[in-house]
Amino acid sequence: GWMPSMTEMIEEATKEEMGQWLLDIRDASCQIGASAMRRYAGICQTGKNIESSFDQNRNSSLITTHSIQCLNQFEDLLGCSLKLEESELAEFLPGFMIPKDKALQAEEDRTLDDGLSNFLHPVHRALHIFARLDMLDDFRAWYIDLRKPMADMRSMVTRDLDHLDTEGFLTYLPTLVNGMVGFFIVEDSLIRKVDHKEGLMTIQEVEAAWRMSLNSLRELIEYHMGGLSRPGHFMQLKESLLAMSKLSSDLELNYKPLIDLLRKLIDPYRKLLLLAFEGECRRIMQEESFQPLEILSEEEYNTFI
Repeated sequence: GWMPSMTEMIEEATKEEMGQWLLDIRDASCQIGASAMRRYAGICQTGKNIESSFDQNRNSSLITTHSIQCLNQFEDLLGCSLKLEESELAEFLPGFMIPKDKALQAEEDRTLDDGLSNFLHPVHRALHIFARLDMLDDFRAWYIDLRKPMADMRSMVTRDLDHLDTEGFLTYLPTLVNGMVGFFIVEDSLIRKVDHKEGLMTIQEVEAAWRMSLNSLRELIEYHMGGLSRPGHFMQLKESLLAMSKLSSDLELNYKPLIDLLRKLIDPYRKLLLLAFEGECRRIMQEESFQPLEILSEEEYNTFI
């Protein structure tokens, strides 16, 4: 009769709309994640124009991290100017914090402020339709089959992550991090805001997807950790992991692996700084001329000291 045919038409049309939503939300998740990460990274902005040098940072709109603020404090304590150029400063900033088109950034922030309301309407509609058709279990199986793989880090970029060099890793890291957190922000919003949430991923399934994504990210970072050759590279990782840990805590997801990963950065970072310090000492000794001082008594030593 006509009734089964009508049901099939409604089911097909709704799944077609939801299929488009899944494509759109995958693309939007990176922007949603970037907006959230900027907030959780503790950015401060002042002034109107981005200046070209680190010295002018306090009076510019240059995005500042806790690490850069710490360098500012050292500059004040030591009574000297660090004079980092903009190219050097950029090494300390994860990609999601690099200034970009203000209109686009404002749109991303509005999306987050609105609680993703514009993005959730198709899901609301589909859940109500399938609930009325008494086919919510069918929709849930279809949704999870298509949605769950999007939590996989490898689905967020077209490059083969297994063959990235260190430069490629640092280039793609912001996209991976933004896409990851964007995915879980969307799922958290759905769980909290839609009716018939039994047609979506459960909290336990979301937590399992988070563990999977986090494990992939951890393996990628640990693999490339040995190739990080500049302090700024470590600072990029540090800022990204700190922001992710704060955000995941608010989403009630396990953030402890992120803290463990942060701790693993400490020793290689210290070794890198020590090597840089030793290299600078050698350079000074080679370029400068020194004459030894002859000290024959403790009194003479105390006089010089």
